[in-house]
Amino acid sequence: MKPNKLADTVSAAKSIAIISHKNPDGDTVGCALALYSVLKDGRSVHVFCEDSLPDKFLTLPYAKIFNAEKPAEKYDLAIAVDCGDEGRLGVMYEVFKSAKITVNIDHHKTNSRYADINLVEPGTAACAMQIYKVCKDFTGGKIPKDTATLLYTALYNDSGAFAFSSVTAETLSVAAELVKTGISPSEIAYAYFRKTAKKVFDLRIRALSKVKFYHDNRVGIMYFQRGDFAATGTDTTDTEGAVNTVLNIDEVEIAVTVADFESNQFKVSVRTKGDIDASELCGIFGGGGHKNAAGCRFFGVYEEVLDKLLKTTKDFLP
Repeated sequence: MKPNKLADTVSAAKSIAIISHKNPDGDTVGCALALYSVLKDGRSVHVFCEDSLPDKFLTLPYAKIFNAEKPAEKYDLAIAVDCGDEGRLGVMYEVFKSAKITVNIDHHKTNSRYADINLVEPGTAACAMQIYKVCKDFTGGKIPKDTATLLYTALYNDSGAFAFSSVTAETLSVAAELVKTGISPSEIAYAYFRKTAKKVFDLRIRALSKVKFYHDNRVGIMYFQRGDFAATGTDTTDTEGAVNTVLNIDEVEIAVTVADFESNQFKVSVRTKGDIDASELCGIFGGGGHKNAAGCRFFGVYEEVLDKLLKTTKDFLP
């Protein structure tokens, strides 16, 4: 279903729930708030997520609407943004599935098409590419500056600052159109992605000191222990982007971060170069994502997690 065909469904809805994925990043947050910004007039629109908005995004336009309301008993329409499967909605899946009509807008290769209406374009640089088209439909083709800030933030996040292989001429064309509204790319990049709290810097220094390399230095693994979070006053949300530091090493083809966030539970992020498919690698363990960026979760002890990762990454090396 194309974005402009979605307009009739949205226009008929008086109450809408927009849902971001748990552990929200810039793409899901930017997309959810951008949708809110163009749909809020004349409708009851709520934005939900299992988790709170990360501190760095609190100054985004409309950030205060994020989880500001208690879910209604039933919505005319529920829209999930940047969620590859039902599990990514977490506890908010109950809100989603109870709506009269459900919509899934996403760009993950592994999307399970779990909604009544599935607007999925695998391979695009960010979910923001689809949301941009939807927003244009509801603004007569003219994107407001606040909405542009949100969309650019989303696009910048999932394109790796326009450095990932998913970036195309269309990606850059959309970015250019957003910049024309008067937003500042440099201010957005610094405020929401480059600015780093001292405690986060300290966390990364601890983890970087323990990075280990395997398979002739082609695989690099960074381990965040619970003690690292406790010592620095941080949590797993502060590990975002750290994996790219390892991937930037010339010899490394697969970079992995393992975050020990709860007893015998680990959050794993994988980044790859070239044709090594991170989504297939993580899919083996019940995760998913994109060709060069994906994630999954493990249960057990770290030594077992490491052993499984080493065996699997070796199989994926060309």
